Amino acid sequence: MRHDRERFEHLADRLHGEFQRRMQQSELALVAVQCLFSSSDSVRYDEFTNLLSQIDFDDEFLGAEAFGYLEVVPDTPEALETLSDELVESGLPALHLMTPKVAGVPYDRVGDERLIPAHFIVKFVQPGTRFTKVIGFDMGEDLSRRRTAELSARTGQAQITPRLQLVGADPDEANFLFMVPHYRGMPTTEEERLASIVGWVGMVIDSSAVFEGLESATGCELGYRLFIHEGSSGEYEVASSGELSNSYASEFKHHASERIAGQRWDIEMFPTQAFTTTTASLVWTIGLGGACCTILVSSLVLVLSSSAYRANRTAARMTVDLRKLAMVAKRTTNSVIITDVNRKITWVNEGFTRISGYEFEEVVGKSPGSFLQCEETDPGTIACIRSSLSRQQGFHGELLNRRKNGDHYWVNLDIQPLLDDDGEHIGYLAIKNDVTEAHESAEELKQATKRIEYALDGGRMSIWDWDVANEIVFYDSRCQAITGHSCSKEGDLIELWFARVHKDDLEYVQGEVGRCIAGETDVFQIEWRCKRPDGKYNWLFARGQAVARDQHGKASFMAGTTMEINERKRVEMALVENTKRSQAMFYSSQDAILFLSDRELLDCNPRALELFGFDSVEAMRNVDVMALSPEFQPDGKRSDLEADRIMQMIRHTGKKHFEWTYQTRDGRAFECDISAVSFELSGRLYEQAVIRDISSKKEMQRQLSQTQKLESIGQLAAGVAHEINTPMQCVFGNVEYLNSAFDKAFNLINAYRELREDDEPSELAQQVVPKAEASCRFDALQRNITESIQEAHDASNRVIDIVRAMKTMSHPGTSDKSVMDLNQLIRDATTVARNHWKYVANLELELDDTISPLPMFPAQMSQVILNLVVNSADAIEELIGSESRELGNITVATRKVGEDVQIIVSDTGTGMPESIKCRVFDPFFTTKDVGKGTGQGLAIAYDVVVNQHGGTIKVDSTPGKGTQFTITLSPLVESDSLLIAAGGSEDSSTAGGLVEAIVG
Repeated sequence: MRHDRERFEHLADRLHGEFQRRMQQSELALVAVQCLFSSSDSVRYDEFTNLLSQIDFDDEFLGAEAFGYLEVVPDTPEALETLSDELVESGLPALHLMTPKVAGVPYDRVGDERLIPAHFIVKFVQPGTRFTKVIGFDMGEDLSRRRTAELSARTGQAQITPRLQLVGADPDEANFLFMVPHYRGMPTTEEERLASIVGWVGMVIDSSAVFEGLESATGCELGYRLFIHEGSSGEYEVASSGELSNSYASEFKHHASERIAGQRWDIEMFPTQAFTTTTASLVWTIGLGGACCTILVSSLVLVLSSSAYRANRTAARMTVDLRKLAMVAKRTTNSVIITDVNRKITWVNEGFTRISGYEFEEVVGKSPGSFLQCEETDPGTIACIRSSLSRQQGFHGELLNRRKNGDHYWVNLDIQPLLDDDGEHIGYLAIKNDVTEAHESAEELKQATKRIEYALDGGRMSIWDWDVANEIVFYDSRCQAITGHSCSKEGDLIELWFARVHKDDLEYVQGEVGRCIAGETDVFQIEWRCKRPDGKYNWLFARGQAVARDQHGKASFMAGTTMEINERKRVEMALVENTKRSQAMFYSSQDAILFLSDRELLDCNPRALELFGFDSVEAMRNVDVMALSPEFQPDGKRSDLEADRIMQMIRHTGKKHFEWTYQTRDGRAFECDISAVSFELSGRLYEQAVIRDISSKKEMQRQLSQTQKLESIGQLAAGVAHEINTPMQCVFGNVEYLNSAFDKAFNLINAYRELREDDEPSELAQQVVPKAEASCRFDALQRNITESIQEAHDASNRVIDIVRAMKTMSHPGTSDKSVMDLNQLIRDATTVARNHWKYVANLELELDDTISPLPMFPAQMSQVILNLVVNSADAIEELIGSESRELGNITVATRKVGEDVQIIVSDTGTGMPESIKCRVFDPFFTTKDVGKGTGQGLAIAYDVVVNQHGGTIKVDSTPGKGTQFTITLSPLVESDSLLIAAGGSEDSSTAGGLVEAIVG
């Protein structure tokens, strides 16, 4: 008897567990479908049907007749019409509703229960069999269903409505409706749930199918009866199976109660005839066996079987649950991550891969924050997440993440801890919704608002509204900074605004504003002076328009902006003044000014008309200005080709300064100095040329150059005469000595001849010869003759060097550069100038032999060296005096500096103060006495170095210590112009002829 009761209790537990499994399976199935809605704010009908079309109802959803979605629709015609249109677009029946009443009672109060004032409309049903007829049906019309929905909304749990009458089903069928709420967001309190309820996911369950074969869990040895309590209505039998046996086992009964889906379930279990038969067989076996070990083994096997069954049942339930959850998580558009308790990833869905770019194999075993977070992620949010997870609490918020390709994106993150049935923490579930677009839109709106504020602040603009009908104007907070006046919260009367307008502007302002109010214009723009509280005036610019007009077209409300324009007005007045000054300079300038575009004359000043011989600007516009030139320029270049080249250079570099020869309208040629610039205005290219007539200046320069040449030739001739005279004196003395010495030698030779005439030299002859040799000191005579001849040879070479240097200095200039040895050119120039410096200074040459030959104009560069050495000698003579025995020092050096070559001429002369040093290269400037200098030497040197050779020349000087000139030449720089050598061919030839005449 005791054994039978234990076996009965064991079988009753098995039957009870099978009942719980089937009910939990149905609830989990419904929750799995509900996840589809929870992962998105809106689910389309095709998504709903595609998900359910992949479900095997008989295998995975035991007893499920259909799934549906109930949507909460506000009790307004507009909301109902919108839902009806959505159903029609989805190919579903249109919505037809009854008056929203429950047995004549309004929705907002039924009995003592608080209900949601809205319709509960069936929006989706799947599969589409007989249940499609209920699409559009208001489930809230039924009191029991409405209360079930309300309870589900308040608690957030699944609820059951029993005794559901299915469409087309037998009225006696025992069916019920499972409902799970769907919220917007994640509400936590009852008030938040009721406020954020969106709808319910429902599942119709056929109780006969759910509980069919329930007794098979006990091998039909036990029967059962299943009841649902309906409150005051009593019990309602859902299902039953088996008949009570008539043996002693009929006294065995087991009663259990369960609270499932908001309903109380009672199940009575009792033994059947099969249980009694099994009991008799077992007693017979035990009696025949008679072995206690058999009882022990049987008990052990029974216990193990029961444990294994419960384990299998639990594993099967978990497998089904996980399969449903995985299916939903895999198909949701959101990113889903599951981690273990150490926050290491164990599973991700396809949404995670699509959003982040990472595959499951790349992230498994890693912490999400190790590769999703970046430097820009908010540390405070990360700290909050870690703090919540460390306390096993959930987290909800926004976070900046980084994709695999490096792009940043924002997610709405929801992390919840995962617990098993025993409440043990087993990991975390994270659902991420990509909100990058919404976040960027919000950020763009924020930035746009900031930019508007910045623009208003930076532009010193104020926004105003004018209630024309009530004559009240409102200004924003910037009004005081702009006008000096503040605006009250109630606004200011428009009379106050007009009272601040300057009296000279009042009529104009009232007229423009009045035209806009009357409807003559839609927009008005005015500039006026506004009186400040301190009595001063601000220039303001206002732009406004009519926002609203009455039936007569008169503006009733206007809005616009006001901006301070003090600076703009100041600039405008300054621009007017500058324009007047520019026009005065333009018309009174003594230089011709031309404005051109594409070589077409646009305007010119009176001086240009006078210079070119025209009577009016219109007459000059008909002539190409560049064509007012002779066919060839003085350097032999064709004027038209050279003009095109210069014009291209001006457009390329933006400016050009050059000299040109023009001719007047009647053909008279004149030389001019031109400064031209090119600029672009409004997409069009313009040129401006300032032309100055320098014909008289050029003529004076030629005369001064001729004077300078003659002065140089005179100094050169004096130096040559002196230098040639000294070696010639030496030659003359040696020649006289040679003449006397050779006379004595001839006498000796004659004496030898007389002695040779005798047949036998006498003893006297033998004495005479030695005596004659001794008298003329024959040995010394021979040595002196040799030395004299050598000195004469050296002196002759000296004359040759001087003549060669003179020829180099006086070589005719050419229009082309020659490759010359710079060091040799310096030696020749200092040689020619020797007579000028040798009495006052010692000259040292420190020449770099590694310098390669350079392209240059040799005559002009020789003139530069000669001028610098002569100036140094004059400075030293001025310091020490002409009678001093103390000599100064002049140093001429060459050296390489990178690719450039430098020539340094330094002396120990008087030096120069700053006032003189800054003018040394000016034409006609000199510190020498009248008759000693023309002031053109250094000006010519500057022109030769800078303009002809493209180099630089600078001077460093200290009064009382000396002066240093540094010339820098670049072998890579070619001169833009090929100039004729200073002095011309005729003057140079004359100088060469003079030298040749002196030497000859």
